[in-house]
Amino acid sequence: MYSIGIDSGSRMTKFCLFDINKKSLIDYSITETKPVYEKQLNEIIEFHLHKNKIQTCQVTSIITTGYGRKNYSKATKFSSEIICHAKGVNYFNPNIKTIIDIGGQDSKVIKVNNGKVIDFIMNDKCAAGTGRFLEKVAEIFSLSVDDLGKLSILSENKISISSTCVVFAESEIIGLISQGIQKEDIISAVHKSIIHRVLSMANNLYIDLPIAFVGGVANNIGIIKILNTYLKTEYLQNNLTNDHNNLQVFIPDIPDITGALGAALSFLK
Repeated sequence: MYSIGIDSGSRMTKFCLFDINKKSLIDYSITETKPVYEKQLNEIIEFHLHKNKIQTCQVTSIITTGYGRKNYSKATKFSSEIICHAKGVNYFNPNIKTIIDIGGQDSKVIKVNNGKVIDFIMNDKCAAGTGRFLEKVAEIFSLSVDDLGKLSILSENKISISSTCVVFAESEIIGLISQGIQKEDIISAVHKSIIHRVLSMANNLYIDLPIAFVGGVANNIGIIKILNTYLKTEYLQNNLTNDHNNLQVFIPDIPDITGALGAALSFLK
């Protein structure tokens, strides 16, 4: 028997197909969210069932989470993103105590224990600590979002973005360009700004190791490098509740899908 999990984001839709008997993830996909939501999900499900030679009657649950979790009529259940990320990360690494999730439209820091949520904090009001900020920066430089991380790690000069609002930060970036500042230095500064904002948001949680980093932004090598540096030096030296000398942020092989996988795992109590 099988369980389907769907994380319906405002920008991307993540799908996971889970084998209940073997307790394993057998297939997944990540596609851009379309306005014709019902049709899109029907097609995604049909494609993956056909690909894996699974009959519809073998699917015991279709569980949705995310921005559009209540918008699919065939869903058997919908679940909180926070709970789903905890379950999904626990599948990849049951030792994780803190999850940092930076998605396209929001960011979250979640404290967990054995896949159960203990506490969390979330930013869904401002784009400055989210992937949307990176999209705006990519547009300014006529680059793809994937290019930003590769350029960021080439930066040799430390500069900062002082604005905490995307609108003002965009003006600040244009000003830096007019001053002749190299784009890799500007991009690195943007990455630092995002990480600083997310970690500042987490300041009241008193977070524990090990830490997992998930969401689409966790594919950005520049962000990963800065996150590891900040956690080891500028931010958590005095805040962690256990040893941080060997700190290395854990990133699942597919960091985008932890919410969808957690949804598929929500058939478990």
